[in-house]
Amino acid sequence: MSGPSPGIRVGLVEDEPAMRRRLVDAIDAADGMHVVLQAARADEALAWLGCHAVDVMLVDLGLPDRPGLEVIAACRRSQPWW
Repeated sequence: MSGPSPGIRVGLVEDEPAMRRRLVDAIDAADGMHVVLQAARADEALAWLGCHAVDVMLVDLGLPDRPGLEVIAACRRSQPWW
């Protein structure tokens, strides 16, 4: 999901659907924040991050396809302005 609205763009990578839904609801309820990425797997997030920007990433460290730390490191490399 992606949108042009201003504010803090949040990427979320969480494999548990119920937890992902709660986090999305909390983030979207906050003024000035919106979720632009929801992914259940690292590979989904990495593909999306190749073409899009975020301001904040929330990443589950225990993802099913690779460690969340790899997602964070790749995000950092692809978006060095952080």
